[in-house]
Amino acid sequence: MQISHLLLKDFGKFDTFECDFSPGLNIIKGPNEAGKSTIVEALTAALFLDPKKSDRQTGEIKRWGGENAPVLEAILNVGGKHYKLIKDFGHHKSNLEGDDLKLAGDDAAAVDEWLSDQTGIPSEEIFKATACVAQGGITHIEDSIEAIKDKLESLVTGGREDRAGSDVIKKIDDRIVQVTLEISRTDSLTEELDYNINKLNRDIQGLRSKMTDLVQVETAYKNVCDDHKNRKEKFACAQEAKKVKDQEKELLEEREEYIKKLSEAGGLHKEVEGLKKQISDMRKVTPDELREVEEASTAVGYYRHEKDGLEREHLEAIEELDGFKVGVFGPAISLLGVLVSGSITAVHTANLFPQYYPEIWYVLAGSVSILLLGSSIWNSRKQKRKMLSKNADKALKKYNDIVKNLEVAEAEADDLLKKYKVSSVEEMKRHLWQYEELDKKFKDSGKEYSKLMAGKSLEELEKRLTALGSELETMSKEKGNLSESSMEPEELERERLIINEIEERTKDLERERKVLFQQIESAEGGSELLACYLERKSQIKERVEALKAEVKILGITKDCIDEARQNALKSKLEVLNGTTSDILNTLTSGKYSKVRFDRSNLKFEVWAEEKNDWVDPETVLSSGTIDQIYLSARLALADLVSEHKNTLFVLDDPFSGYDNQRLENVMGFLKGMSSDHQILLLTSRDHYDRWADSTISL
Repeated sequence: MQISHLLLKDFGKFDTFECDFSPGLNIIKGPNEAGKSTIVEALTAALFLDPKKSDRQTGEIKRWGGENAPVLEAILNVGGKHYKLIKDFGHHKSNLEGDDLKLAGDDAAAVDEWLSDQTGIPSEEIFKATACVAQGGITHIEDSIEAIKDKLESLVTGGREDRAGSDVIKKIDDRIVQVTLEISRTDSLTEELDYNINKLNRDIQGLRSKMTDLVQVETAYKNVCDDHKNRKEKFACAQEAKKVKDQEKELLEEREEYIKKLSEAGGLHKEVEGLKKQISDMRKVTPDELREVEEASTAVGYYRHEKDGLEREHLEAIEELDGFKVGVFGPAISLLGVLVSGSITAVHTANLFPQYYPEIWYVLAGSVSILLLGSSIWNSRKQKRKMLSKNADKALKKYNDIVKNLEVAEAEADDLLKKYKVSSVEEMKRHLWQYEELDKKFKDSGKEYSKLMAGKSLEELEKRLTALGSELETMSKEKGNLSESSMEPEELERERLIINEIEERTKDLERERKVLFQQIESAEGGSELLACYLERKSQIKERVEALKAEVKILGITKDCIDEARQNALKSKLEVLNGTTSDILNTLTSGKYSKVRFDRSNLKFEVWAEEKNDWVDPETVLSSGTIDQIYLSARLALADLVSEHKNTLFVLDDPFSGYDNQRLENVMGFLKGMSSDHQILLLTSRDHYDRWADSTISL
């Protein structure tokens, strides 16, 4: 089984986190505190944690400082089929859906069983002891030895016999504990019987002495009870006197507080009323009114500015009109043209100077042209003067219009100032500012007054102050009546201790009376009871002998079953020895090539060529070599326990103490494993990148 996608919500340090994994060797890289260990916890929770079972575990994995419960989603790839796993710890549900499978959220057990079957790892405990290496925890296998042994036995016996063997041994151990406890209780009962038998013998012999003791105890009991009653009454009066004194002190403090509060309240009340009168006497100006006046004043300013501009424009138009003259040049040219053309026409009519024809016609044409030119110049000058006159009239009209608008705006502004009884906008602003300042002071003083009064009036405070005086008078009288019973605190505490001692003495005497009565009754019928005790003691002795025989048989049975379990483990341990030895041989470049596991406790030893003997790695070898041995054992155990199902391996930075050669060996081996197994290696170093099939940066 492989995990192709993981999504975390409100898990550990992550609000939301998701990433994709590829088959083979995945390097998950990030600095310290980036969340690598959180991802390991999330993977473990996704595979093994049941959302329905543990609110405490849910509290441990939810987002730091967050309120929402975690949600885990994972896409699983099993033999080319894809399945979506969702574990919702807020709704306590597990969902699993795939191409050929759908398990509802209420069937968490079925989801866990399916996951266990696909990974080959039956429990979180075995996963953490084999395929999942936590940071700094590569050697943490011993705590899970029994669980691993049970799983190995199940592989040998077919799946249920290991449970039967484990259950039988557990039942035998439980029964041995029960029987041992029963023997212990029986021994205690025997001791009690012996005590009672001896006591009965003594009681029967000392009946007259008991009667005398009872009389003495009865007398002492009566005297102690009388003393207790008298002291109790005196102590009650002293307590009442102390209570009255304490109440008087509290009332005095309360009266002082009320006197102080009344003084402060009077000053605040006077201040509030003064501010209230100032506000009522002041002309209230609202922001809307001020805005209305400011708008009117702005309009007046605008129209005045426009008036000045239009006035300049009109004067400029008049000045330009006055400065432009039509002139006599155009009419003079026109007149010259008329005279010349008229003369030519008269000459032609009188047929004078015929010798100058056709030249005279050219002169006529020129005179006509002069006439037209003069007329054109004259008309053009007249048109321009007419245009300038119109511009002057337009400027005058605009000026007159803006003057009218200005007069209307000034009238409106004057009306508003009169309406609000002010002479200017600035005065109106000053009124508004003064009103707001007084109103703020009034509200602040009112709040302070209300806070001080706490919903009460001055009359109520004065009434309470008067009542306190009356209560103090009453307390003073009570204090005088109880003056004889008054005690100092030290004396009162001493009296309380004496009364407690007397009460204990009374209880002791009561118990002693009861015991004496019982002893006398026992002594009176002691012979019959003594016979019963002797018979009971004989029966108990027989029961103890039977229980001891049962414990012996149970021990023999347990040893036989345990030996059978170890024999059942033999074949699997041979496989485990061989696989671990092969892996270690690769990781250590042949320096260590033999490992053997003990059948009883799975503790392993390594063959050391230098010593020519089996050695305990914990006491002889270096820490780096020990890590290599434990890694070999973990990988071999994971493969054996999972029945070669190519389970997922999660390694949280386990090689930080390796030198370069060890690192080359282990990464080469893991790279080879990654063709059959999905491996997630979490680290903060870049050294592993060249072996990665996929790199995920946090």
